[in-house]
Amino acid sequence: MACESIATGCAGNALSNVLSCLWNKVLEKVKTVIFLRQAVTQMKKDVENLDNKIHEIKVELEQAQQNPKRTVKAWLEEAEKLKVRSESIGTEYETHQQHENYIGCCPKCLCRYRISKDIRDWKRNVSELQSQRAEPDFPPIGQYGDPAPCTQISIQTPKFFGNGIEVAQSELERWLTEDTSVRLIGVYGMGGVGKTSLLHTINNSHKVCQSFELIIWVTVSKGYDISNLQNVIAKRLKLDLPEVIDKSNLEERNHVLCSYLKDKRYLLILDDMWETLDLESLGVSLNDTASKIVLSTRSKVVRSL
Repeated sequence: MACESIATGCAGNALSNVLSCLWNKVLEKVKTVIFLRQAVTQMKKDVENLDNKIHEIKVELEQAQQNPKRTVKAWLEEAEKLKVRSESIGTEYETHQQHENYIGCCPKCLCRYRISKDIRDWKRNVSELQSQRAEPDFPPIGQYGDPAPCTQISIQTPKFFGNGIEVAQSELERWLTEDTSVRLIGVYGMGGVGKTSLLHTINNSHKVCQSFELIIWVTVSKGYDISNLQNVIAKRLKLDLPEVIDKSNLEERNHVLCSYLKDKRYLLILDDMWETLDLESLGVSLNDTASKIVLSTRSKVVRSL
Protein backbone atom coordinates (compact mmCIF):
# COMPACT_ATOMS: atom_id res chain seq x y z
CA MET A 1 0.00 0.00 0.00
CA ALA A 2 2.82 2.35 0.93
CA CYS A 3 4.65 1.50 -2.31
CA GLU A 4 1.53 2.25 -4.33
CA SER A 5 1.20 5.58 -2.54
CA ILE A 6 4.83 6.50 -3.27
CA ALA A 7 4.49 5.47 -6.92
CA THR A 8 1.30 7.49 -7.28
CA GLY A 9 3.00 10.49 -5.69
CA CYS A 10 6.03 10.26 -8.02
CA ALA A 11 3.81 9.93 -11.07
CA GLY A 12 1.78 12.88 -9.90
CA ASN A 13 4.88 15.03 -9.44
CA ALA A 14 6.21 14.07 -12.88
CA LEU A 15 2.87 14.89 -14.51
CA SER A 16 2.70 18.16 -12.61
CA ASN A 17 6.18 19.16 -13.84
CA VAL A 18 5.29 18.33 -17.44
CA LEU A 19 2.04 20.29 -17.25
CA SER A 20 3.83 23.20 -15.60
CA CYS A 21 6.42 23.28 -18.36
CA LEU A 22 3.77 23.15 -21.07
CA TRP A 23 1.75 25.84 -19.33
CA ASN A 24 4.76 28.16 -19.11
CA LYS A 25 5.41 27.75 -22.82
CA VAL A 26 1.77 28.44 -23.68
CA LEU A 27 1.68 31.40 -21.29
CA GLU A 28 4.80 32.87 -22.89
CA LYS A 29 3.18 32.72 -26.32
CA VAL A 30 -0.11 34.15 -25.07
CA LYS A 31 1.69 37.03 -23.35
CA THR A 32 3.55 37.87 -26.56
CA VAL A 33 0.26 37.99 -28.47
CA ILE A 34 -1.56 40.08 -25.84
CA PHE A 35 1.35 42.45 -25.18
CA LEU A 36 2.47 42.65 -28.79
CA ARG A 37 3.25 46.38 -28.63
CA GLN A 38 5.63 45.82 -25.70
CA ALA A 39 7.24 42.89 -27.53
CA VAL A 40 7.90 45.09 -30.57
CA THR A 41 9.33 47.85 -28.35
CA GLN A 42 11.67 45.36 -26.68
CA MET A 43 12.73 44.01 -30.07
CA LYS A 44 13.75 47.54 -31.10
CA LYS A 45 15.87 47.84 -27.95
CA ASP A 46 17.48 44.50 -28.73
CA VAL A 47 18.25 45.75 -32.26
CA GLU A 48 19.99 48.79 -30.77
CA ASN A 49 22.13 46.55 -28.55
CA LEU A 50 22.97 44.34 -31.52
CA ASP A 51 23.82 47.39 -33.62
CA ASN A 52 26.16 48.62 -30.87
CA LYS A 53 28.01 45.29 -30.92
CA ILE A 54 28.33 45.45 -34.71
CA HIS A 55 29.61 49.03 -34.48
CA GLU A 56 32.15 48.07 -31.78
CA ILE A 57 33.66 45.34 -33.95
CA LYS A 58 33.71 47.43 -37.12
CA VAL A 59 35.38 50.38 -35.37
CA GLU A 60 38.14 48.14 -34.03
CA LEU A 61 38.72 46.66 -37.50
CA GLU A 62 38.81 50.10 -39.12
CA GLN A 63 41.24 51.50 -36.55
CA ALA A 64 43.54 48.50 -36.95
CA GLN A 65 43.05 48.56 -40.74
CA GLN A 66 42.37 44.83 -40.67
CA ASN A 67 39.91 42.44 -42.26
CA PRO A 68 37.73 40.41 -39.87
CA LYS A 69 38.69 36.86 -38.99
CA ARG A 70 36.39 34.28 -40.57
CA THR A 71 34.44 33.66 -37.33
CA VAL A 72 33.98 37.39 -36.84
CA LYS A 73 32.98 37.89 -40.47
CA ALA A 74 30.35 35.15 -40.21
CA TRP A 75 29.03 36.71 -36.99
CA LEU A 76 28.75 40.16 -38.58
CA GLU A 77 26.94 38.76 -41.63
CA GLU A 78 24.41 36.94 -39.44
CA ALA A 79 23.94 40.03 -37.26
CA GLU A 80 23.18 42.15 -40.33
CA LYS A 81 20.63 39.57 -41.50
CA LEU A 82 18.90 39.73 -38.11
CA LYS A 83 18.77 43.53 -38.32
CA VAL A 84 17.09 43.29 -41.73
CA ARG A 85 14.67 40.67 -40.38
CA SER A 86 13.73 42.94 -37.46
CA GLU A 87 12.92 45.74 -39.91
CA SER A 88 10.65 43.37 -41.82
CA ILE A 89 8.84 42.35 -38.63
CA GLY A 90 8.50 45.99 -37.60
CA THR A 91 7.01 46.91 -40.98
CA GLU A 92 4.53 44.04 -40.72
CA TYR A 93 3.51 45.21 -37.25
CA GLU A 94 2.98 48.80 -38.43
CA THR A 95 0.84 47.54 -41.32
CA HIS A 96 -1.18 45.46 -38.87
CA GLN A 97 -1.71 48.49 -36.63
CA GLN A 98 -3.00 50.60 -39.52
CA HIS A 99 -5.59 48.00 -40.54
CA GLU A 100 -6.45 46.65 -37.09
CA ASN A 101 -9.81 48.43 -36.97
CA TYR A 102 -10.86 47.22 -40.40
CA ILE A 103 -10.38 43.47 -40.11
CA GLY A 104 -12.42 40.84 -38.32
CA CYS A 105 -11.58 39.43 -34.92
CA CYS A 106 -10.28 36.05 -36.11
CA PRO A 107 -7.96 37.38 -38.85
CA LYS A 108 -6.72 40.02 -36.40
CA CYS A 109 -5.80 37.41 -33.81
CA LEU A 110 -4.08 35.24 -36.41
CA CYS A 111 -2.06 38.22 -37.62
CA ARG A 112 -1.01 39.14 -34.07
CA TYR A 113 -0.04 35.54 -33.39
CA ARG A 114 2.08 35.36 -36.57
CA ILE A 115 3.94 38.56 -35.71
CA SER A 116 4.46 37.46 -32.11
CA LYS A 117 5.85 34.12 -33.32
CA ASP A 118 8.25 35.94 -35.65
CA ILE A 119 9.45 38.06 -32.72
CA ARG A 120 10.01 35.01 -30.53
CA ASP A 121 11.96 33.26 -33.30
CA TRP A 122 13.98 36.44 -33.88
CA LYS A 123 14.83 36.79 -30.19
CA ARG A 124 15.94 33.15 -30.04
CA ASN A 125 18.23 33.67 -33.05
CA VAL A 126 19.71 36.82 -31.46
CA SER A 127 20.32 34.94 -28.23
CA GLU A 128 22.11 32.15 -30.12
CA LEU A 129 24.19 34.72 -32.00
CA GLN A 130 25.20 36.50 -28.79
CA SER A 131 26.19 33.20 -27.20
CA GLN A 132 28.62 32.58 -30.09
CA ARG A 133 30.80 35.38 -28.72
CA ALA A 134 31.40 33.25 -25.63
CA GLU A 135 32.60 30.28 -27.70
CA PRO A 136 36.35 29.43 -27.47
CA ASP A 137 36.90 29.97 -31.20
CA PHE A 138 35.46 33.51 -31.15
CA PRO A 139 38.23 36.10 -30.68
CA PRO A 140 38.16 38.40 -27.61
CA ILE A 141 37.96 42.19 -27.81
CA GLY A 142 41.07 43.55 -29.49
CA GLN A 143 41.61 40.44 -31.61
CA TYR A 144 38.80 40.61 -34.17
CA GLY A 145 41.05 41.20 -37.21
CA ASP A 146 43.50 39.17 -39.22
CA PRO A 147 47.19 40.07 -39.03
CA ALA A 148 48.59 42.82 -41.20
CA PRO A 149 49.50 42.00 -44.82
CA CYS A 150 52.74 40.22 -45.50
CA THR A 151 55.85 42.37 -46.13
CA GLN A 152 57.95 40.64 -48.78
CA ILE A 153 61.59 40.26 -49.68
CA SER A 154 62.54 38.42 -52.87
CA ILE A 155 65.78 36.44 -53.20
CA GLN A 156 66.72 35.72 -56.79
CA THR A 157 70.53 35.32 -56.68
CA PRO A 158 71.71 31.83 -55.61
CA LYS A 159 73.63 31.90 -52.31
CA PHE A 160 73.77 35.74 -52.26
CA PHE A 161 76.67 36.80 -54.46
CA GLY A 162 78.65 39.76 -53.10
CA ASN A 163 77.11 41.62 -50.20
CA GLY A 164 73.55 40.37 -50.92
CA ILE A 165 73.15 38.56 -47.62
CA GLU A 166 74.26 41.60 -45.62
CA VAL A 167 71.75 43.82 -47.43
CA ALA A 168 68.89 41.34 -46.92
CA GLN A 169 69.85 40.77 -43.29
CA SER A 170 69.98 44.50 -42.61
CA GLU A 171 66.53 45.01 -44.13
CA LEU A 172 65.04 42.11 -42.18
CA GLU A 173 66.58 43.30 -38.92
CA ARG A 174 65.15 46.78 -39.48
CA TRP A 175 61.67 45.39 -40.09
CA LEU A 176 61.89 43.15 -37.03
CA THR A 177 63.38 45.59 -34.54
CA GLU A 178 62.38 49.09 -35.67
CA ASP A 179 59.32 49.07 -37.95
CA THR A 180 56.22 48.52 -35.77
CA SER A 181 53.93 48.50 -38.83
CA VAL A 182 55.53 45.28 -40.12
CA ARG A 183 54.10 42.15 -38.52
CA LEU A 184 54.47 39.40 -41.10
CA ILE A 185 57.49 39.04 -43.40
CA GLY A 186 57.70 36.66 -46.35
CA VAL A 187 61.07 35.63 -47.81
CA TYR A 188 60.54 33.94 -51.15
CA GLY A 189 62.66 32.61 -54.01
CA MET A 190 63.53 29.39 -55.81
CA GLY A 191 65.15 26.48 -54.01
CA GLY A 192 68.83 26.85 -53.17
CA VAL A 193 69.03 30.65 -53.22
CA GLY A 194 69.75 30.87 -49.50
CA LYS A 195 66.41 31.57 -47.81
CA THR A 196 67.10 29.22 -44.90
CA SER A 197 70.64 30.58 -44.52
CA LEU A 198 69.22 34.08 -44.23
CA LEU A 199 66.72 32.95 -41.57
CA HIS A 200 69.53 31.24 -39.61
CA THR A 201 71.43 34.53 -39.68
CA ILE A 202 68.36 36.33 -38.33
CA ASN A 203 67.81 33.62 -35.72
CA ASN A 204 71.36 34.16 -34.42
CA SER A 205 71.37 37.95 -34.73
CA HIS A 206 72.18 39.64 -31.40
CA LYS A 207 70.06 42.66 -32.37
CA VAL A 208 67.03 40.48 -33.09
CA CYS A 209 67.51 38.34 -29.98
CA GLN A 210 67.54 41.48 -27.84
CA SER A 211 64.20 42.57 -29.31
CA PHE A 212 62.15 39.46 -28.46
CA GLU A 213 61.52 37.35 -25.38
CA LEU A 214 61.31 34.22 -27.51
CA ILE A 215 62.47 33.13 -30.94
CA ILE A 216 60.72 29.98 -32.16
CA TRP A 217 62.03 28.11 -35.21
CA VAL A 218 59.66 25.72 -37.01
CA THR A 219 60.50 23.86 -40.21
CA VAL A 220 57.10 23.40 -41.86
CA SER A 221 57.95 21.41 -45.03
CA LYS A 222 55.59 19.97 -47.63
CA GLY A 223 52.49 18.13 -46.40
CA TYR A 224 52.86 19.35 -42.82
CA ASP A 225 50.85 17.96 -39.92
CA ILE A 226 49.43 20.65 -37.64
CA SER A 227 49.87 18.56 -34.48
CA ASN A 228 53.58 18.00 -35.26
CA LEU A 229 54.09 21.74 -35.69
CA GLN A 230 52.34 22.32 -32.36
CA ASN A 231 54.69 19.80 -30.74
CA VAL A 232 57.75 21.66 -32.07
CA ILE A 233 56.47 24.96 -30.67
CA ALA A 234 55.54 23.37 -27.35
CA LYS A 235 59.00 21.80 -27.01
CA ARG A 236 60.62 25.20 -27.57
CA LEU A 237 58.31 26.70 -24.93
CA LYS A 238 58.80 23.73 -22.58
CA LEU A 239 55.05 23.15 -22.46
CA ASP A 240 53.17 19.87 -22.11
CA LEU A 241 50.36 19.51 -24.65
CA PRO A 242 47.47 17.01 -24.42
CA GLU A 243 47.82 13.96 -26.65
CA VAL A 244 46.09 14.21 -30.03
CA ILE A 245 42.75 12.39 -29.94
CA ASP A 246 40.39 14.17 -32.33
CA LYS A 247 39.61 17.59 -33.81
CA SER A 248 38.27 18.99 -30.54
CA ASN A 249 41.48 17.89 -28.85
CA LEU A 250 43.50 19.86 -31.42
CA GLU A 251 41.53 22.93 -30.37
CA GLU A 252 42.46 22.26 -26.75
CA ARG A 253 46.14 22.13 -27.73
CA ASN A 254 45.59 25.31 -29.71
CA HIS A 255 44.20 27.02 -26.60
CA VAL A 256 47.19 25.96 -24.45
CA LEU A 257 49.68 27.49 -26.91
CA CYS A 258 47.62 30.62 -27.52
CA SER A 259 47.16 31.26 -23.78
CA TYR A 260 50.90 30.97 -23.17
CA LEU A 261 51.98 33.17 -26.09
CA LYS A 262 49.38 35.93 -25.78
CA ASP A 263 51.46 37.90 -23.24
CA LYS A 264 54.85 37.12 -24.81
CA ARG A 265 56.87 39.20 -27.27
CA TYR A 266 57.98 36.50 -29.68
CA LEU A 267 59.37 35.98 -33.16
CA LEU A 268 58.11 32.89 -34.98
CA ILE A 269 60.26 31.70 -37.90
CA LEU A 270 58.43 29.37 -40.30
CA ASP A 271 60.93 27.88 -42.72
CA ASP A 272 60.21 25.95 -45.93
CA MET A 273 56.49 26.65 -46.33
CA TRP A 274 54.81 25.08 -49.35
CA GLU A 275 51.20 26.04 -48.68
CA THR A 276 49.19 28.47 -46.59
CA LEU A 277 49.02 27.87 -42.86
CA ASP A 278 46.15 28.86 -40.57
CA LEU A 279 47.80 30.55 -37.58
CA GLU A 280 44.67 30.25 -35.46
CA SER A 281 44.55 26.47 -35.87
CA LEU A 282 48.24 26.35 -34.94
CA GLY A 283 47.66 28.28 -31.71
CA VAL A 284 49.43 31.49 -32.70
CA SER A 285 48.00 35.00 -32.83
CA LEU A 286 49.60 38.16 -34.17
CA ASN A 287 47.18 40.51 -32.46
CA ASP A 288 49.80 41.33 -29.88
CA THR A 289 51.58 44.11 -31.80
CA ALA A 290 54.96 43.22 -30.25
CA SER A 291 55.18 39.77 -31.86
CA LYS A 292 56.18 39.03 -35.47
CA ILE A 293 56.46 36.18 -37.95
CA VAL A 294 59.03 35.50 -40.69
CA LEU A 295 58.36 32.77 -43.23
CA SER A 296 60.29 31.39 -46.18
CA THR A 297 58.69 29.87 -49.26
CA ARG A 298 59.40 29.07 -52.89
CA SER A 299 56.01 30.29 -54.04
CA LYS A 300 54.79 33.86 -54.38
CA VAL A 301 51.31 32.52 -53.63
CA VAL A 302 52.34 31.46 -50.12
CA ARG A 303 53.27 34.90 -48.87
CA SER A 304 50.62 35.42 -46.22
CA LEU A 305 48.90 33.20 -43.72
